[in-house]
Amino acid sequence: MYSKTRSITQGAMYLAIFGAALLINRVMSFLLDPYIAVISSVMIVMYIAQYGFKNACILSFCILALSGLFGGIYEFLYTPLSVLAGLVYGYGITKDYDTRKCLFYTIIVYIIGEFLLSLVILPLFGYGDFEDMFVMMEELIKNLGISVDNDLLRGVSKISYGMAITLIGILEGVLIHLLTKILFKKFKIKEISMKPLNELKLKPIFAYLA
Repeated sequence: MYSKTRSITQGAMYLAIFGAALLINRVMSFLLDPYIAVISSVMIVMYIAQYGFKNACILSFCILALSGLFGGIYEFLYTPLSVLAGLVYGYGITKDYDTRKCLFYTIIVYIIGEFLLSLVILPLFGYGDFEDMFVMMEELIKNLGISVDNDLLRGVSKISYGMAITLIGILEGVLIHLLTKILFKKFKIKEISMKPLNELKLKPIFAYLA
């Protein structure tokens, strides 16, 4: 009974913090958009480690509802991705998977999600990141006085855009990885073994793919 009550109050506290962050972000004209998604991921991971995956699913639903009610378009679209990444990482923690495996799957979720959002979902709402990037590169080339074929420039833009999205996904996964380690140690939630990032090694196949 005590544990059940504690899980409810802890979840309510996390929701209050997330709701306050959404309201502060709205007051600040959505300047904190990138940080809101990170907050949701970290909260999910911490809650899973404390009270289990099933209870965290309820918290995830409440976070998504709050982001839809009080957030902007960024929160509405990116919070589900961040929540999913938090669930994936947290599930691995509860199953005592190697943190490198948790990090790998979290990065995969972020990369796939970023591509879906950027290439499929965002254009439905009138946001065209690739076209903006293409126009920016085209203007930059013109200002430098260099003549480049539009097809070649568009091809380079596509490659650059794909690399940028991939890098963003990797950085988001690493950020969750590091914040989890810091907060778990700070609040003594769960002791997890973690190798330093400079000791993480990928198989050669990933180098060839890169």
